[in-house]
Amino acid sequence: MTVEQKIQVATILSKANQHAIPYILEMFNMKPRQPQQPTAKPIDSNVSEFLSQAGDIHGKISRMVYEAYRHYCKENGIEPISHVHFSRQVCGLLGLKTTHKRTGRQVNRVYDNK
Repeated sequence: MTVEQKIQVATILSKANQHAIPYILEMFNMKPRQPQQPTAKPIDSNVSEFLSQAGDIHGKISRMVYEAYRHYCKENGIEPISHVHFSRQVCGLLGLKTTHKRTGRQVNRVYDNK
């Protein structure tokens, strides 16, 4: 398809009704883009190994659990993942969520049941 044809298609599509777009694309022998399915990030085996050794983390401060994970990684020569990714994997693996909990003057995120 030439540049001029692409411009022509873009102009028509910009003015078209949403329901007409598939028909217009068909006229130009073009296929509509299929929405991409989000790809799930693989579970880091280091996280599951760490959790099997860490014991129950329910009610524990996420920052403290992450620091223990970083220490575990350092001792085993493993590159740790970020705190955000670690917390998401922990919650996904154990069926937990993080909630805010006040301890004295400080507010921390702790692992809690969903």
